[in-house]
Amino acid sequence: MMQADSKPIQVKNSSTELDIYLLQQDAQALIDDLFLVKVRKRLEQYNVQLTYDFGFYSHGKHGMTTKSLDGSINIVIFKQNALSYEPGTLAIVHESSHAIAAARGRTIGTQIDEYHAFRREFLFRFGQRLLLKERWVLFQLVQSLYDNKPTGNLPSYFKNCLEVQQP
Repeated sequence: MMQADSKPIQVKNSSTELDIYLLQQDAQALIDDLFLVKVRKRLEQYNVQLTYDFGFYSHGKHGMTTKSLDGSINIVIFKQNALSYEPGTLAIVHESSHAIAAARGRTIGTQIDEYHAFRREFLFRFGQRLLLKERWVLFQLVQSLYDNKPTGNLPSYFKNCLEVQQP
C-alpha cells in the first residue's frame, strides 16, 4: 500500500516496477496539486477508499465508483486504461464527484450525475467554471453519451431549456 497523506491507497494486480512508478506519479500529484489536495481531503472526509487496479480491463473505463450496502464508498482507477498522469488524475477528479454525491445521499449513475462529474473535470483541467451556455452544451453531450441512463434530478435552468426546445 502507498500512502497519500493519511488515507492509504489500495493497490490491486500490481506486478511490475512500471506499475509502482505510475502509481507514484499519481500519488505525488495528490500531494502536490492544490485542486487534487482538496479532492483527496474531501474523499477522506467522507471515508472514500481509493484503489488503483493494474489488472487488464477491456471496457475502456478509466474509473468506477461504487457504494456498498454497508455504506462504504470505493473509487477504483483502472490504471491500464489510464496509464499516464493526465487520464489518471482526471479519473480521480471525475470519480470523486460520484463518490461525494453518493456520500451525501444523492443518486449516482444518472445523466445529471455524469454531467456534474464532467463539470468537475473541466474545472480541474482548465481552472475555470463553465458558462451557462457551455453547461447546456455539456449536458447535451452527456445525454448523448449516456442515453441508457436515467436523467436524474435536473437543475431548473436545464428544465427551462428543455421546455423551450419542445415544439
